[in-house]
Amino acid sequence: MANVSWPAGLLPGTFGQQEEVQKMLVGLSSSIFVATCAVRDIKATFNRFFSDDAVLHRISMILVACNSRSRLFKSGISRLSDWTKLAKTTFTLQPSRPNIVRRRLKPHEDAKELNEKLSSKPEGPSFKDHRDLSVRSIIDIHLWNRAGWTGTAFADWGPPHPPAIALLFTDYDAGKKIFERWRDRFGRIDEEEDIYLAIVRGISAVNPAHYRVLITSRIRPKDELPGNQQMIIAARINTMHAESNVNLARFLEAYGRVGCYALLPAIWKGAGEPKLLSDLSILKRKLIVKDASEIAHNDIEAMALNPSCGVDES
Repeated sequence: MANVSWPAGLLPGTFGQQEEVQKMLVGLSSSIFVATCAVRDIKATFNRFFSDDAVLHRISMILVACNSRSRLFKSGISRLSDWTKLAKTTFTLQPSRPNIVRRRLKPHEDAKELNEKLSSKPEGPSFKDHRDLSVRSIIDIHLWNRAGWTGTAFADWGPPHPPAIALLFTDYDAGKKIFERWRDRFGRIDEEEDIYLAIVRGISAVNPAHYRVLITSRIRPKDELPGNQQMIIAARINTMHAESNVNLARFLEAYGRVGCYALLPAIWKGAGEPKLLSDLSILKRKLIVKDASEIAHNDIEAMALNPSCGVDES
């Protein structure tokens, strides 16, 4: 145990005694460090502490704070008594432990029915350790929320250019940043098909031309995952309420002929022609096109059939 002696009546923020107080705080902090920390070379450690004045700067902040407060409030330190003088009402101190009144809960009337319903759902994987999970994402969630993905457009300029899929964003900076980061990460050509793009058709019996576009990460083969790890991925899904399938069919015909397409951002604020940012395009070869009736429960495209993606008018 160590004792610290301090002159009675001397405040740390006394302007005329700042030099003495600073020396005392330097010695005090050094003594505390030596008593509580173990290092290989104490001399080298202290030389490093004081070489860039970081320690002295922090100690000076303590003294300056008192001076600044004194200039503003005519007092170098704050006391609780200064605040209690302003209180107009006092309250009785309450016990620290709350008084919990217990009551017996009634069993759920439909407990049996509920259990049967839950047991009929396929069980997901159980995890006992965070190391059993592998997280993979090409989606920067905050950036995509800012970008405002509102739709998908198709373009075909004819040979020698490949057809294009344009993601329509409302925010120019965020949409541009998404593709800049993708190009830094995957290059101008997505050789490994890390950007997984799928089009799900047949989502509505009432409007057969409606479809959904799914963007997520490439599913890695199980042999690429260490041990029995399960993978978690982020995705973005957009529902297109097309009046006809002419544009999509024209694009798919061009894609089938060329065997590749350009994925690029475009800015569209709800009116006029979208502004295509062709200089940020990424060349891709793989495109998944499925009908909703073909999607199995474990297919990654099943995410596009989730009711939260939009209303299925089937």
